[in-house]
Amino acid sequence: MDRLGNREAILETNGYRTRRRTYREICASSRSVAGRLQQAGAAKGDRVVLWAENSPEWVEVFWGCLLQGVAVVPIDFQSSPDFVRRVVKETSPLLCFHGDETDPEALPPGTRISLSDPLPGADPTAPAEVTPDDIVEILYTSGSTAAPKGVVHRHKNICANLTPLADEIARYHSYAAPFQPIRTLDLLPLSHMFGQTLGVYVPPLLKGSVVYLSDLNPTAVWETLRRERISVLATVPGILESLRRIAEKKLDGQVEPPRRKGLWAVPETLIRHRAMHRETGWKFWAFVVGGASLDVELESFWRNLGYAVVQGYGLTEASPIVAVNDPFASVRGSIGKPLGDQEIRLAPDGEILVRGANVSAEYYGAQPDSGTRVEEGWLHTGDLGEIDNAGQLFFRGRKRDLIVRSDGMNVYPLDVEAALNKRPGVVESVVLGIGPDANPVVHAALVLADDAPPPQEIIAAANLRLEPHQRIQAWSLWNAEDLPRTSSTQKVRLGELAGMIEQREGQEGPCRKSPAEELLQRDLSSLGDQARLDQDLGLSSLDRIELLSKVEEHVGERLDEDRFSAVETVGELESLLKEPAAQHIEQPSPRRLRPVIEPRWNRSLLVRTLRKAFLGVVVLPMQRKWIPVEVEGVDNLTAPEGPVILAANHSSHLDTVIVYAALPPQLRYRIAPAMSQDFFSALFGKGRPSLKQRLGEAGGYTLALTLFNAYPLPQRLSGARRALRYSGELIDASYSILIYPEGTRTETGELLPFQPGIGLMARRLGVPVIPVRLQGLFAIYSVHDSWPHTGKVRVRFGSPIRPQPGESHEAIASRVEAAVRALGGSESKPAL
Repeated sequence: MDRLGNREAILETNGYRTRRRTYREICASSRSVAGRLQQAGAAKGDRVVLWAENSPEWVEVFWGCLLQGVAVVPIDFQSSPDFVRRVVKETSPLLCFHGDETDPEALPPGTRISLSDPLPGADPTAPAEVTPDDIVEILYTSGSTAAPKGVVHRHKNICANLTPLADEIARYHSYAAPFQPIRTLDLLPLSHMFGQTLGVYVPPLLKGSVVYLSDLNPTAVWETLRRERISVLATVPGILESLRRIAEKKLDGQVEPPRRKGLWAVPETLIRHRAMHRETGWKFWAFVVGGASLDVELESFWRNLGYAVVQGYGLTEASPIVAVNDPFASVRGSIGKPLGDQEIRLAPDGEILVRGANVSAEYYGAQPDSGTRVEEGWLHTGDLGEIDNAGQLFFRGRKRDLIVRSDGMNVYPLDVEAALNKRPGVVESVVLGIGPDANPVVHAALVLADDAPPPQEIIAAANLRLEPHQRIQAWSLWNAEDLPRTSSTQKVRLGELAGMIEQREGQEGPCRKSPAEELLQRDLSSLGDQARLDQDLGLSSLDRIELLSKVEEHVGERLDEDRFSAVETVGELESLLKEPAAQHIEQPSPRRLRPVIEPRWNRSLLVRTLRKAFLGVVVLPMQRKWIPVEVEGVDNLTAPEGPVILAANHSSHLDTVIVYAALPPQLRYRIAPAMSQDFFSALFGKGRPSLKQRLGEAGGYTLALTLFNAYPLPQRLSGARRALRYSGELIDASYSILIYPEGTRTETGELLPFQPGIGLMARRLGVPVIPVRLQGLFAIYSVHDSWPHTGKVRVRFGSPIRPQPGESHEAIASRVEAAVRALGGSESKPAL
């Protein structure tokens, strides 16, 4: 990867901030990780646990381990601490790297390293010499409640899978050059082989980059396609279906297949559906789909719009790709032809069998008791298929009772049944997937004793022992004699039982609380639908932003903040959750308002030149003459690398001018003050102000944006998320943000309590907060004065405050407030 130098390697975005890493930076950090492992005494063959969400640091640790010949044990960041402890016990890792979204307490003390912390370590004295038979990683597949099952992948297995991909990609390098950087948006976890292949191995082969997105809300994914100029989206069928719902809202009429065939169909669909391609960006052209069965109708929808749909087939033991469609010659409904030198044949019962150097038949620790097996070199996949005369493979269902969810996660019914059968009162349980193959529901058929607890309690207790993707979503009660069974072995006929369950009415039961109860995480039975979110449940505006995020995850759409801010009671929340998503999805700001609420014009070269001249020629000379400033703690401004949030007390209309004056010249012109949007109520309020009021406020607002680079920050929920995203855009453009966490000017000179919004901003934007104390301005120009006085002012900059993993917004705000208080005492007006 060194040869790719300063090409973009990884782009990471959370909807508020965007980070970019080059291949040179990734290589340097990977060597640093290797040096850190060498310092810890790592030897070839040792193991390292990597339990974290997708990030550049994940990739750096992965490559660093490979440089030292250390085997990586990647674990899905959503795995439960109990499952992680069992994997750690079995693999005995030397070190355990964890992310911000995981619980480090599940890892052994003395081995924990947070990916958020810098990784000190020099380049290794000599990288380890690795061979094709050395272990790259041990990947745990089932999430079983019994003994974990880790597939051992060696260099020869993974290289056998990647070599034919590299050869095919090399054929198109010259054609791809004008479209670089080819960005792949990888929505799959790197702890899974499919996500790892498309998010770690393939981008360097394409000489392109990968994009990691932390917000998997379909609307966020849709927005990212255009904003980040994505070329390829790697996803699972469940997300592809969600994106179709968004596309259908933007389409006029039905999507018809192209009239022309072959290459002539491409210009036809691009012209006919040009509005859709403008929506997703003209660089975006293909979906790569795997992990679960793709519905043919869904595939056809996107193909008819002019997008390529590249479907593949694979499994972890195949490292992972078995077959894949050629994006330029794919067959609708097919999962492709065998990749490379792999052999595929069908068993007499139609089961897909695979053989090749990529197949791993080795498990670490406990041997698997379910899933795949290898006999005479042939991997028995447990899946049924057909092969046409052209060698195209078609998926025809699962041979066993494995449940494959729409997000690609596997659920082994035996694991779920084991958790159920341990519960008191359960005589027998049968777990199966109910519904379409593309989106099955984990359903438990229960046979209970007469004195058994209520089924809701049994399901809830069992779900506590299960991994998130295994949890039971619905249940039904049965008598033992009513279950359909084979006459010889008395085994339950799963297909027949599934049909009976789908026909029964009134027997199925929910396995969780109401949506509102689950989102609010409290029992609402004693409060009722009229319970008020603010007064009765004590939700602050900050809590509402968090609740808004949870509701969006529930409905699968990004909601309109104005619509959500009108929700006042639990009953209204329940009604919102039942509404069709189309009634409350977020609407983009009208184009005529964007320059006002998201001002980018005030960062143009012309306006920046005007601002610098105004400050340097008019404002600062007047300030030095009438209000001299004494500054302390300037060194704290240069301690952090990159932009910061300046959190200052608010005592005067002159606060922003004085902060500008106190900053060093190199920082003075890279600052963006956040001003209260409510201050300009005639512009942004819902009343009917007079023309004079509107013109007056419009003039003042324009001057603030032009002369001080200010931007509006709402103090209520409505518009807060949009403003937070814009704040992230400013940070990415290397502007520091000036904010007054009190929310209003003090009327007494005493510091007011800080609002938790400063904590929300610090955590979401991921930058340090510099506490700032302004003293003397209350006496010079307070809220009670109509004209400023002369006098001296002192400005003190405190040490940077960095949000800690898992720290609440309130805790961050309290730390910032305490730091500002510690920088100075209270003020008062001089006696008249």
